Amino acid sequence: MQINMQKKRGVHRALYISLAVFVLAVVVIVTMVGQMSLRVDAEQTARLREVLHRAAISCYAVEGRYPPSLEYLVEHYSVVIDYGRFIVNFDVISPNTMPMIEVIWVEGAVG
Repeated sequence: MQINMQKKRGVHRALYISLAVFVLAVVVIVTMVGQMSLRVDAEQTARLREVLHRAAISCYAVEGRYPPSLEYLVEHYSVVIDYGRFIVNFDVISPNTMPMIEVIWVEGAVG
């Protein structure tokens, strides 16, 4: 009888250990996916910032002046911005000065 109880405890202990390992694995995977998502968001933000800078430089090379607005870049230089995912601050100082371009990822944006 005592041996049977020890076997049951051993089975229960193994079950609890297996469950704990499973829960730990799920937590690690969810954490890794979250970190990867943050990395992708940062890369997309940097990529859009680079596209905007290159488009502004192209505008200066072609037209002899920097773009007067963000809308001008979108309309004339085929820049595509997902306003649901990014906030773009485009400050024009003067036609012969590179605009200040800031790209911010919208918190909670899906994609």
